[in-house]
Amino acid sequence: MASESLMTPSSLNSLIYSLENNISNLERYVDFLEMLVWIASAAVVIGVAFELLVVVHEYKSDLRGWRRGSICSPEKPSRSMFAFELLGALLVTLGVAGELWVGIVSGNRNSELRDKNRTLVGLIRQQAGNAERVGGEASERAARLEDRARSAERLQREAESRIAIAEQLTAEASLETARLRKSMMARRLTGEQRSALRSLLRHQPLSVTIVSKFMDSESTDFADDIEGALKDAGWNAYRIKNHVGRSTGVQMGTVQPRDTGAHDLIRRFSDALRSVGIDNAITDFKDGDSTISPPFQAHILYLVVGDSPAIKEIRDGR
Repeated sequence: MASESLMTPSSLNSLIYSLENNISNLERYVDFLEMLVWIASAAVVIGVAFELLVVVHEYKSDLRGWRRGSICSPEKPSRSMFAFELLGALLVTLGVAGELWVGIVSGNRNSELRDKNRTLVGLIRQQAGNAERVGGEASERAARLEDRARSAERLQREAESRIAIAEQLTAEASLETARLRKSMMARRLTGEQRSALRSLLRHQPLSVTIVSKFMDSESTDFADDIEGALKDAGWNAYRIKNHVGRSTGVQMGTVQPRDTGAHDLIRRFSDALRSVGIDNAITDFKDGDSTISPPFQAHILYLVVGDSPAIKEIRDGR
């Protein structure tokens, strides 16, 4: 501050003019970063749309296979669908990375903008103080400079408001991206999970009927993974793919009243699934419940794979 007080009026004016130019350039750059946030968000949305297109294509392929009613060789993988899925994942990755980069750069530039505004306000107030000491005609000029100081303060408040809005938009875009990515996450068993489940269950093989949702490729694929792991462990696994109930997650149990001794077996089965990361609930099914065909029957252990909790949460708007 001592060196600032020794500056001549011309040098002070030059410094203020230079600061104002720097602030103007920074504001334009912040505006450009805000535009990049929207571009990155658009890339994420387009990428997720491509992934949705692949999901719809897989659903139609499963539907055609179901309508054929016979077992046949798998269809040749579609290169275009592979390209769409790969492009969608790439767009989502680039969009999220872009949002992160813009957030970091925008924070640095906005911090620099606030510092320069504070410096500008201090210089303008100093200039106004010098003008007041000159007196006479300088008092009118001091009043104008004070107005400029107030304008600078207003610009600073507006800049801080714009910073808050930009940060809010970035946070909302990141949250929406997370929700969209979460809605697209399909439940599948990894090779490590299948190996662990096989090791846990191979010592006491049982028979189980695995039920999946009707015309739901995500539920069907997850149920198929579980079926494969159980068969690898020596279990007798049967499949029903026409469940039309509103179940969510994975449920297991038998028809009421539960068979004697079945509770311990079901509990061990449930604990084995949980140990490999498959959350589940033990329940009692109603005899003759026609949400599957054939209906639920006594003396059968059922494993019902319902809707994905993540996908259901998005559908319900939470």
